Amino acid sequence: MNANTHFKINSSQVVHETIDDETILLNLETGCYFSLDFLGGMIWESIEAEICVSQIIEALKNQFQDQESEIDSSVAHFITELIEEELLVQKEKSSEVDGMQPGEDLINKLKNINQSSYGPPTLNKYTDMQDILRLDPIHDVDESTGWPKAKSE
Repeated sequence: MNANTHFKINSSQVVHETIDDETILLNLETGCYFSLDFLGGMIWESIEAEICVSQIIEALKNQFQDQESEIDSSVAHFITELIEEELLVQKEKSSEVDGMQPGEDLINKLKNINQSSYGPPTLNKYTDMQDILRLDPIHDVDESTGWPKAKSE
């Protein structure tokens, strides 16, 4: 993965919400849901704001200068996990507005995280409700099997 690569949320199959300091993600296609810790949520929000991975890493290195090597590897691992779970996809091209980089306020937030030490971003995966979350009660209705009907594999 190139650190200058831009990613975007796979919005065709992923919904997300941040509540307090936890970000919840739901992959509608697989039925898996995920939670991100505070730092993972900040990275997720930064990606949503079209900030490239290298900018995220540099902002974190600015905040946690004594843990630079851990930041590189843990953020790369976190992004790879998000891609493997089909939560993120690579973006073709980034956009700039009036010559300014998008998400400057988020970069500043990353540079000023109120934590004394760095902890790697965490993606927690849950599959316990996978079958229920994959049900489509609006489109998978038929008279013989009732409602709702599970998608056929």
